Amino acid sequence: MTHIKKLILSQKSGLLTELQSDTIFGHFCWRMKDLFGEDKLNEFLVSYTTGNPVFTVSNSFFERDNIIFLPNPLLPINTTEDEKTKDEKIINFLNYKDSKSQKFFPLNQFNAIISGDKAKFKELQDIEEKQKAINKDKNEEYKNKQPKYIEDLRTSVEISRETFSSKEGQLFSYAPYYLEEDLIDSKLSKYSETDTIIFIKVLDDDGFKNFDCENILKEVFNIGYGKKKSSGYGQFDVKGFDKFEGFDEPHDPNGFITLSNYLPSADDGIKSEVSFYDLNIKYGKLGEELALSENPFKKPIVFMTSGSCFKTDVEMEFYGRCTSHGEISELFPDTIQNGFSFSLRCKLNKD
Repeated sequence: MTHIKKLILSQKSGLLTELQSDTIFGHFCWRMKDLFGEDKLNEFLVSYTTGNPVFTVSNSFFERDNIIFLPNPLLPINTTEDEKTKDEKIINFLNYKDSKSQKFFPLNQFNAIISGDKAKFKELQDIEEKQKAINKDKNEEYKNKQPKYIEDLRTSVEISRETFSSKEGQLFSYAPYYLEEDLIDSKLSKYSETDTIIFIKVLDDDGFKNFDCENILKEVFNIGYGKKKSSGYGQFDVKGFDKFEGFDEPHDPNGFITLSNYLPSADDGIKSEVSFYDLNIKYGKLGEELALSENPFKKPIVFMTSGSCFKTDVEMEFYGRCTSHGEISELFPDTIQNGFSFSLRCKLNKD
């Protein structure tokens, strides 16, 4: 039976690689190969190349003070049922513009949006605005403000492998990013901790257990994630891997929203004229020992971004596909990129 897990992480160092679903999956595969060998990995990947994934994984999001922040769905959200006058149309447009500038929504507002309950969404927004005003009157920082990363520019010098000394004129810079600390009580200098969370939708419970997927996912972050992990970047503590039942999907959906990078499939039945999406063109690089090959660069690939919404009559627990043989790399044609979506059912407005 399909169920959702929430992986809870505490970031301990700067990040140089974004926590996106296809990259997380790539790290997962390399870790499985290290632990159990290439034959076991190939056995696991058959389920993805044949269109029957064991699990789907989301991009990363935030949780602070038991409030989960999820991406602003790319939907036209009308806060009034009827627009009869010019003033009403202007107000509605300004409300819509303001909502689009908000990168994340708390879980309760997100649920109201995907369920198509515009009145509930407006009510929750009004409550939030009142709470902001109360905290402002108390001269306190609003603790539910949008979480975000901040960058910290670093400069290093290349070291000669022959002399083990600095190479002259070989400076390079990079910008790791950190979670911004949120001051919630200036008098006590009290900060609220923000966790990183990733959702996993388990589609094949037996396969998930047989391939030891939970422990491998934890291992990915226990040993470090992304660029320069051997230098201390991308370090996390795994705080939990819990069952999650907080999504309120509608019983009469007419589409889905993706919380991960997504490659559409012909089987998804997408009606493009009533879909709302953004694009992310990725110029990837092969990982681990393949990064040292004569051509470590992948071909560019276009993903639909997290928060994109699509109308379809095909109701499934997952959508999307993996790349086909040779689609990502001619030098290593068996290399795949995971474009299966961590999807939730949603109700798109008819207008």
